[in-house]
Amino acid sequence: MNIQESSDPSRCIDTRLRNDLGGGDELLTPRQVAALFHVNTKTVARWAQAGKIGSTTTVGGHRRYRRTEILALLRDLSEP
Repeated sequence: MNIQESSDPSRCIDTRLRNDLGGGDELLTPRQVAALFHVNTKTVARWAQAGKIGSTTTVGGHRRYRRTEILALLRDLSEP
């Protein structure tokens, strides 16, 4: 999907950010990260503010999280 094909403006921003990052690393929304960890979106924001997880900010000021980083953290937490 390229930017012109998307009718969802937030999807366009995500696509631009992925391209700016120089890789195909998908960016997740706070809601998606919260669902993976079974926590509230406010908790995800606090983790980012505390530096526990990295985040990128969109032009509109919304946070996005790298999927690979989030999944790696999830794997680390689930290992015995």
